[in-house]
Amino acid sequence: MPVDASKMSSRIIYRNFEEAHPEEGKLGAVVCAMGVFDGVHIGHRRLIADCIEAAREKGCKSAIITFDIDPTELFAKDSPRKLMTDDDRISLLATLGADYVVVDAFTKAYSQLSPESYIERVLLSELEPTALYVGSDFRFGHMASGTVDTLRAQLEPRGCEVVAHELLECDGEVVTASRIRDLVQSGSIELVNELLGRTHFMRAVVVEGRQEGRKLGFPTANLVPVIDYAKMADGVYAGYVRVEGEWFKSAISVGVPKTFGDIEWTIEANILDFDRDIYGMQVDAYFSRFLRPMQAFNGLDELIAAIRNNVAQTAELPPHPAL
Repeated sequence: MPVDASKMSSRIIYRNFEEAHPEEGKLGAVVCAMGVFDGVHIGHRRLIADCIEAAREKGCKSAIITFDIDPTELFAKDSPRKLMTDDDRISLLATLGADYVVVDAFTKAYSQLSPESYIERVLLSELEPTALYVGSDFRFGHMASGTVDTLRAQLEPRGCEVVAHELLECDGEVVTASRIRDLVQSGSIELVNELLGRTHFMRAVVVEGRQEGRKLGFPTANLVPVIDYAKMADGVYAGYVRVEGEWFKSAISVGVPKTFGDIEWTIEANILDFDRDIYGMQVDAYFSRFLRPMQAFNGLDELIAAIRNNVAQTAELPPHPAL
């Protein structure tokens, strides 16, 4: 797990609205922030921080309400290209300082709740929200028919303020998970990391590869991502691989290695100062800087010189990434 468990200060509560919950499970008066929060980017963090501050001012608890999956996972023919796994997203939310992270099971029945039923059965059954923080574009309920206006009409007469955050802007554009996915695909990894407020990473399993790097004196770990992450631009990145909690600077190539002909798309990490057998292990690959695009070289000497340059630039990184 990339998130240090010692930093997870929130109590994580998993709920399924179809199941009965005991009276002692009720959380009482809370200020809530609600959303999917894919990537947990700087816009999400600002909204959640405002929620937590409002709870302090009101003298009550704070709660982040999210889902066990991205709702599009239930309906999309192909799984969405996400910025992080659901478990990592929930774990990261639990480090932001809220008292609770309430994780709802997003099932077909859940998706079919009308906005009014959603409010009654999900928001009000175990919570007494005094304020609810959402993005200005927040939608909920069956066919995403509920809006901020729906929330205000239903909740404000009950004494719950609805605060609709305008989306945060950076470089003249709003910060959204969709924008960040597009930037990942374009190779703008430095801007991706700025908008995330952390270093973008992938969880992956180490599998046996072609051994071409080993033949050249630069062995690599062949990485297979554990989910269908937002696709990265082909190229070589300076970053890190985290192995069993330890950080290792790594030059990471993403894409088709053109020098070796018709080879399939791969992610390969040249882990600096490392000599362990990690086949079959899960590791975390972090991407800090884009070094160069993938290219074909005129012979092995030219290729080896490029690899040495990748390694030299990667060695200049600080000891670990921004988290």
